[in-house]
Amino acid sequence: MIERQTVPVDGSDMMTLSALPEGDRPSPVYIECCHAPGQDGFTENVLERMAEYGYAAFSHNLFHRRARMLRAAMRCRA
Repeated sequence: MIERQTVPVDGSDMMTLSALPEGDRPSPVYIECCHAPGQDGFTENVLERMAEYGYAAFSHNLFHRRARMLRAAMRCRA
């Protein structure tokens, strides 16, 4: 099951996703760098599969600042 959390980073919220294996034992970690479209169903599917294989799987949205950057760029053009 995917868990969603937001983490404040430099004045904007970054979405993080995680999927943990069943049980309460130590697990190796898998960190997924999201692909060009950002976090989506594909990313969630990869995290869930990795958790099924016994990994604690995480992903952070590398593009969380994109909307703010686009707004700033549009103001510069005006």
